[in-house]
Amino acid sequence: GTGNIFSGTSGTPDANVPASSLNDDRPVVVNSVTVNEASPYAVFTVDAEPGQYVSLSLGAGTASPGTDYANALEYFNGTTWVSYTPGSFVQVSPAGDGNLLVRVAITNDTPYEMAETFTLSAINTSGGGSTGVGTIRDDGTGSIFTATNNTNTPNAPGAGVPALNNDSP
Repeated sequence: GTGNIFSGTSGTPDANVPASSLNDDRPVVVNSVTVNEASPYAVFTVDAEPGQYVSLSLGAGTASPGTDYANALEYFNGTTWVSYTPGSFVQVSPAGDGNLLVRVAITNDTPYEMAETFTLSAINTSGGGSTGVGTIRDDGTGSIFTATNNTNTPNAPGAGVPALNNDSP
């Protein structure tokens, strides 16, 4: 993920080459998460080297995009949640711990549904990557991540945290 690109014959490196276009074979790992349908968000952790660039994408499993979860992603830039532009590269905590928090909104719908899944993939600039599975539970189990949660630790039950949803018969 570092170095110069020499595309000409002058012996001078190309100017203004974005770091996200440099080949980077370092591994990327995405965790899996299980949330309750009452959770406003599912929060994934992308583990990579600090400063590494990754591209993100959602994939459908048994959950329906736009119905069970949003079609849009957000990532935490260390200060606030930022909308992710599909197809772009995001830098993983340049001066931090090598974790990038990524979230997707969850829809609390009825009636009861079995556990539903979707995926989050993170790909490095050389095309290697990892996929985590998001599982949405509608049976009174799973974690809750509120809108103000800026960590990969679920919220504890209490004030401001929705009760676990249980639509099971």
